[in-house]
Amino acid sequence: MTSYDDLSREAPASCRPTTPGALLHGRLARLRCPGHALACALCLEGGVHSVELGSLYLGAEDEHGAPARSAPYELPRLALRRTCTHGHLDHVGRALARVAERADRVPGYRVVEQRPVLRHFTVRLEPVPD
Repeated sequence: MTSYDDLSREAPASCRPTTPGALLHGRLARLRCPGHALACALCLEGGVHSVELGSLYLGAEDEHGAPARSAPYELPRLALRRTCTHGHLDHVGRALARVAERADRVPGYRVVEQRPVLRHFTVRLEPVPD
């Protein structure tokens, strides 16, 4: 039986599963919301909408902005509908490839304002230049 990892290695580069950790390889600290950074880059690059599942959603900061709890992963979530065609998925793959090419220029984000409950819906962020 072929494993998921084997399939991933055999797939074309634009089809391989990836995470912000792979694209932004240690460049952005979890404090800088790498999952959200990738979601923003995908939206700006190709109009691809996604949702961050990571430190912004699952993490927490103290009153001074220091991380009090981080997420176990940093992932963008894409919602695919049954109406998506191969062309749609090709577009997502090309946008992701373009983001990967300029991963060193993708900015992190910092929390400017947050509420204690459901912060991921109401948080205000700003990009942090390198």
